[in-house]
Amino acid sequence: MSYSFAYTNCSSFIYDKYQSEILFSHLTALYTLFKVPPTASTPNHMLHRLYEKAFSTKIVNVLLLLVLLVFAFSLYHREIQQDEPWFGEQAYWLVEEGNVKLKSMPGVFDWTDNMLIYHKLFVWVCAALILTFGWSVYIFKTFILGLFLCLAYYLFKFTSRSYPGRRELPWLVLLLLFITPELIHRGFMFRPGYGNDIGFSVIL
Repeated sequence: MSYSFAYTNCSSFIYDKYQSEILFSHLTALYTLFKVPPTASTPNHMLHRLYEKAFSTKIVNVLLLLVLLVFAFSLYHREIQQDEPWFGEQAYWLVEEGNVKLKSMPGVFDWTDNMLIYHKLFVWVCAALILTFGWSVYIFKTFILGLFLCLAYYLFKFTSRSYPGRRELPWLVLLLLFITPELIHRGFMFRPGYGNDIGFSVIL
């Protein structure tokens, strides 16, 4: 079982890294496109003109509004996913018995009695949420949603400061963020992830 567990975690890490690279490639493409203002003699002049017509601030804002409505609607009655029960249980036992354990997975190492290796900061924060608000999966999910929105705010402010002459670009970055399937999925899932980690770093 330990080999299967290690394979699952390795596969999850590779998939997360792949999705991160997709988002990074999108943002890198935007940076490359707008790093140098176009002139009539540059090869990408026609591309810039096409962009300015197709992605004006008004059009991008309308598209973003539609995407946000779809995202908000998708939050209703989402199923519990992947590792959410495990992290919730780890925090529950930390609050109830003073140490992290995982009784729902007997036979895996010594986890039914004590877990020494786990996402410590994440589980500790979860325990603080339990002590403050009680145990509810939607409290945990809302916390993750807050981190995801912090990430969106940080990207918006960063892009606004980096490209003050491009009013539509920060909104386009948000549009790309909210149409990335894995981020839509992870934005309301109680588990550590690249978007949530960055959002938590922004708060700190």
